[in-house]
Amino acid sequence: MCWIHGGLFYSGSAQNYPPDFLMDKNVVLVTFNYRLGVYGFLSTGDDESPGNYGLKDQRAALMWVQENIAVFGGNPKSVTLFGESSGATCVHCHMLSPFTEGLFHRAISMAGTAISPWASCPDPLSMAQEQAKLVNCSTANTSTIVACLKDTDPVLLVKTYPSEPLFARNRVFTPCPEQQSFRNPEPFLPGDPLDLIRAGKFKKIPWIVGANSQDASTFIVPILNLNRLRARWNKNFEQFTKSFLFLPKKLTKVQADGVYEKFIDFYLNGTRNLSQQDAYQIIEGFSDRHFIHPVKKSVDLHLSVGHEKIFWYNLAYRGFYSTTYLTSLRNYGVGHVDERRYIFPMSFFWPYSENDKEVSELILNLWTNFAKFENPTPANKPPDSSRLLDKITWFTARDVGPENMHTRYFNIGQVILGSPTEFLNENLGPVKINMAEDLDKERMDF
Repeated sequence: MCWIHGGLFYSGSAQNYPPDFLMDKNVVLVTFNYRLGVYGFLSTGDDESPGNYGLKDQRAALMWVQENIAVFGGNPKSVTLFGESSGATCVHCHMLSPFTEGLFHRAISMAGTAISPWASCPDPLSMAQEQAKLVNCSTANTSTIVACLKDTDPVLLVKTYPSEPLFARNRVFTPCPEQQSFRNPEPFLPGDPLDLIRAGKFKKIPWIVGANSQDASTFIVPILNLNRLRARWNKNFEQFTKSFLFLPKKLTKVQADGVYEKFIDFYLNGTRNLSQQDAYQIIEGFSDRHFIHPVKKSVDLHLSVGHEKIFWYNLAYRGFYSTTYLTSLRNYGVGHVDERRYIFPMSFFWPYSENDKEVSELILNLWTNFAKFENPTPANKPPDSSRLLDKITWFTARDVGPENMHTRYFNIGQVILGSPTEFLNENLGPVKINMAEDLDKERMDF
C-alpha cells in the first residue's frame, strides 16, 4: 500500500504518517516525499517547464516499489495507491496517466479527484509569470523565466507562497496537462483530466473514492470564529465567496455573477453574510463544491465509460476529535482530513473514544481488504474483520445495465440519541454503517 500525502500540492511530508495501525493488518506500507509548490508543479505550458514534477517523483517511487518491494515481503503485482486530499487527486492523476501502466493495481482517493476545482490548472503560463515577477525575474519568455527561477534562492521562492492559498487561486501550482514533443516525449497528463475521463483514457482498476460529509468545515470554521477573518470576508462578501468557489477562468463576468447568485440562493436563501446562524449552510455549499460533487461527478463519468469496480463512500461519522476543534468546540460535522486519524495514529492531538477505535478498525479492515482482495467486503471475510462488517456488503456504485440509474454508496455514520446538540459530541450513539443510494440528490443535481 503506497501512500501519497496531501497538503494542497505545497506542503506535507511522509513522516507525518506513522505506520502502527496498518502494520497490524499484514500489509507492507510505503510512504514517500515528492517535490511540492513551485518545484513540484510549476508549468510554463511548453517544453521549458512541462510541469507535474511532483507526480513524476511519485512515479519514480512506484517504479522503485516494482523493483524492490519483494525484498521487503511485498508483492509488486498487488500494489494499492492511496491518498487523501491533494494526495487523492494525485492518485486519480496516476489513473489517468499512460506512463504509470502496470505500476499499481488498485486505487483509493479520499476527499479529492483530478476534477476537484482546487486541483485544476487554469492558466499555467500566467502563474509562472506571476511567480517570476515576485522574485524579480524577467518574464520576456519562458526560457528566461525558468532559468531565473532555477537560480533563485529556494527560501525566497518559498516565502513568496501566499499565506492564504485558498484565496489566491492563481498562485497555487497544481497538476497540468502536458503537450507531447521531442523534448517531452512522455507527457504525464496528455490532456485535461475531464477530457481523458470522458474518452475512457484511464486505468479501469478497482477504485475506492469518497469524501467527508462536511469537508469544507476545516476551512470555513476558522474564518467563522476569528473576528478579523470573518469581518474581512463580510466586508467583501461577493469577492471572497466567488474566490472560494474557484470558478473557471473561462467564465465571463456575467456567467460568474450568475453562478454566484444561484449558489447564494440555493445554499443561503439569498443571505449575504457569513455568520454562526448560517454556518451549516455555507459549510454544506462549499463541501459540495470542492469535495462531494467532484467525487460524485467523477463516479458518474467513470461509470458512463464502462468503469465497473468503483466503491463510493461517504464518511458522516464525527469522531471525538475533529480539525474544527482547533478554533471551536461546536459540532460542525466531519471536517477535511478527519479521516486520516482512523488510518494513521494521531492520539497526540486528541484521545480516541471507543467509537473512534471501532471506526478506525472498520476503515482499516475495509481499506486493507480492498488492497488484498480488490473488494472491501470480500465474500470470505478475514477472521480479524470488524464486527460491523459481519452482516453488510459494500456493493459497487452501480450494476451494469441501462436500467440501473441509481448510484450506491457506503455510508459510515452514527446514531443520534435524542436531539442533536451543537457542542462537542453529546447525544452521539453507536456507529452505524449502511448502503444507500443517490447521496444528497437535490444538492448533487444542483
